[in-house]
Amino acid sequence: MNKRGLLLRFIDVGLILLIAFIAISEIEIVSQIPMPGTDEQAEPQEERAQTLVVVQVKEDSSFNLGRMEASDDLLSLPDISSLEQQLVSLRDQERAQGNDIVVVIESDNLSQIQWTVDVLDLCDQYNIPKNINSGSLRL
Repeated sequence: MNKRGLLLRFIDVGLILLIAFIAISEIEIVSQIPMPGTDEQAEPQEERAQTLVVVQVKEDSSFNLGRMEASDDLLSLPDISSLEQQLVSLRDQERAQGNDIVVVIESDNLSQIQWTVDVLDLCDQYNIPKNINSGSLRL
């Protein structure tokens, strides 16, 4: 038998197996997948004003915290636990006024990266939106 005949037999066997699998498979809709689009029943979320809060990471593992518009009036904090307390307090104050906070992290050139990661983790823990001010980073 030549190679061409062998190839045709493999194709025949493959097609027979394909038809057999199609014949024994169940073709029915088990679940309905929602299509992307607008949902008329969903309630629109109201937009809340955002307050920018700056967290400066210093080289001696201390932190400065304050509102972006009042950057001259920053609160100096000695460690991450005091930053956590002040950040949660500030978040609660702003939510009581109907605002959300967004944390802008500014790292000192000589600070350890782990301290910046700690601030990022802290924001993740309390579901606070965050961003890193890349202008202050010099790697």
